[in-house]
Amino acid sequence: MSVRERIHALLLTLFAGCVIALPVCAGAAEVEGLVRVDPELVRGIVAPLTVDSPPGDVASAIRRLYQLGYFQDIRAVRRDDQLVFELRERPFVVGVERHGIEELSDEDVDKIVKIPTNAFLDPAALQRVRSGLLAKYEEEGFAETTVDVHTEPADGPSEVRVVIDVTEVAKIRIVETRIEGNVKLSDAELVGRLQSRPPSVLGVLSGQGKFDRKAAEADRFRIEAAYLEQGFLKVQVEGPRVTFLPDGRQVIVEYSVREGAQYRLGRLDFDGDLFVSNDTLERLVGLRVGEPVDRLQLERGIQQIVDTYGDFGFAFARVVPDFEFDEDAKTADVHVRISRGPMVFVHRIRIQGNTKTRDKVIRRELEIKEGDLYSGVAVRKSRERVYALGFFESVTFETQAVEEDLIDIVIQVAERPTGTASAGLGFSSVDKLVGNLRLNFGNLMGYGVRLDLQVEFGGNRQSFSASYSDPYFLDTKISFSADAFRTRQQFFVGTGDIQSFTQNNLGGSLSLGYKLAPYTRAFLTFRDEKIDFADVQIRSSRFFTGGETRSLAWSVRRDTRNHPFDPQRGNLTLASVEQAGRWLGADHDFTKYRFVSQQFITFFKFLTLMVRGEAGLATTSGKAVPFAERYFVGGIFSVRGYDFRSIGPSVFVSTDPSNPDAGVTRVFVGGNKQLFFNSELLFPLIPPAGIKGLLFFDAGNTWLEEDRLLSSALRMGYGFGFRWFSPMGPLRFEWGFPVNRRPDERKQVFEFNIGTFF
Repeated sequence: MSVRERIHALLLTLFAGCVIALPVCAGAAEVEGLVRVDPELVRGIVAPLTVDSPPGDVASAIRRLYQLGYFQDIRAVRRDDQLVFELRERPFVVGVERHGIEELSDEDVDKIVKIPTNAFLDPAALQRVRSGLLAKYEEEGFAETTVDVHTEPADGPSEVRVVIDVTEVAKIRIVETRIEGNVKLSDAELVGRLQSRPPSVLGVLSGQGKFDRKAAEADRFRIEAAYLEQGFLKVQVEGPRVTFLPDGRQVIVEYSVREGAQYRLGRLDFDGDLFVSNDTLERLVGLRVGEPVDRLQLERGIQQIVDTYGDFGFAFARVVPDFEFDEDAKTADVHVRISRGPMVFVHRIRIQGNTKTRDKVIRRELEIKEGDLYSGVAVRKSRERVYALGFFESVTFETQAVEEDLIDIVIQVAERPTGTASAGLGFSSVDKLVGNLRLNFGNLMGYGVRLDLQVEFGGNRQSFSASYSDPYFLDTKISFSADAFRTRQQFFVGTGDIQSFTQNNLGGSLSLGYKLAPYTRAFLTFRDEKIDFADVQIRSSRFFTGGETRSLAWSVRRDTRNHPFDPQRGNLTLASVEQAGRWLGADHDFTKYRFVSQQFITFFKFLTLMVRGEAGLATTSGKAVPFAERYFVGGIFSVRGYDFRSIGPSVFVSTDPSNPDAGVTRVFVGGNKQLFFNSELLFPLIPPAGIKGLLFFDAGNTWLEEDRLLSSALRMGYGFGFRWFSPMGPLRFEWGFPVNRRPDERKQVFEFNIGTFF
């Protein structure tokens, strides 16, 4: 309810009191002024009232009518011994018009302009739209753009059209950033931290160099932070001062600095409620006597102390630093006062913003429950687990005091689209010309269940696959997944395209998993797959054996990554043993062992290092491992810089077995052992578009049954690429270069794919 509406309600309450105080005959309340609102809805609120009703009851009815959101004015008056409610409905929106918007995409505008048509107008929505558009234009560099949002009468009674008039002004660019008064820190040290600066070569692609007044204001604090890190505790920064050049499209941004003295730490002590030892507190703060006082590090240390106390249930711990300066010695003593407050328990956990996702999908990821002693660690881990679901753009946890020793935790989420229907035609570096039809539900009906249906067709590959997974089957700790697939793929395994074969796969799998601990699950998987080979131009029966494979696999998976598609930290580790045998009614006997470990580490808040290793071993009882179960290395899924499946054991076969004079060619036959490693350094390239750059280095190989592991050297490749985290999933574009290239290998291999390492 707006301030104006509250004043109306108060005045009408007083007026109603005066009216009802008069000696009148009772009569049922009447209603006037309704146009679109259902009269029965209103009468249900006011019908019990008469002129003899207490003033508080009349005021309560007025408040309830306002809360409906349909009325902009409500009056209760006495007329002919009758209580009459005179109502004026809010304007009814029949359309929204946009004029002058050229530089913003329809998608961006739709996210801001949330005014429903064929509905009553929320007056506050006009200001929200205006503020949102202005902020977006400023963010994009159109700082001088003006926005007017108003209503105009439409044809029907009380009908209006919302009109958005935008006058766009050309994008404003920063040509120079000046800092005056800096002596101890150079221009390069300071300007390099700022957003408001002329663009670098790559910065042009990311929109760097556009003028954003809010970013320029924030840069004042970035300059201040640079000094505070170096012990300039009394630094003062003024600005920004913005000077427009004559063309009106370019600006110079200036700041002034008064550095002050640099202070070193003289003494660090603690007093108050010392729940942990001084040594622990000093370690958390991270300052050393004799070194410059890093104010930002001190603030981070104070937060760590607050978090440490919070881990023991002291959610309202207060940690306050005091400074004592010695101007002659240029030292600062830091006294940290700690008040732990009462131990706090969780009263209620409320979830907001989940319009699709069920509450239980979020609650089952929480490591803190209602009634628990508050724990900062549990709150942080819970937030990470909810975000790692991949269903939300953002996840925040807020605490609200209920009583001295009780708090509510409010979980605010912003949902992201998790379902896609797509069709595409393109070119794959592995499968050549390809088409794709896909229907994916990442969060089916809000239950956290995944369903994926996909059809692929191309020159070398045709496939259909369907998969279903439920991480909490029947609301238990047991997960369930099912997969079915049919694939026909042509492989070129030699140095010429004539050395080829077609592999047909038909099968599926069923898997049950059990949650052993947070982040850790164990799985039992049954696989049934029929494989046959056709059009085989390579005569080597030792390897090309088809048939039916049935197997049971036992695996353990631990996943602490903070996001399934774009992780910045965490680890993924998988260990499995798969046993196939005739005892399951199939044609092959073998055992396969697999171990995968992948680690993500972020440096400087924007550089992410990914390191991954995978090892595999397949054994049989005296025979060669079936061709479809052998290990092949090379290509975008293992060692980049090499053609697909082109690293490892090979044999030389005739290009024409019927001609004794025909030449020979190399055919890669895979191994029963594999080992390969991947490392990537990812960095933001165009953050608004979700595009990252990367540098990589890979190494790996495979070996035959009779060969020892590492009996031949690992093959290595390096290169660069781009990764776009699109709505369809991560798109990979990568250029690889082999190390110690052989004569029959290419100098450069370009590959792209939809997906990520697993």
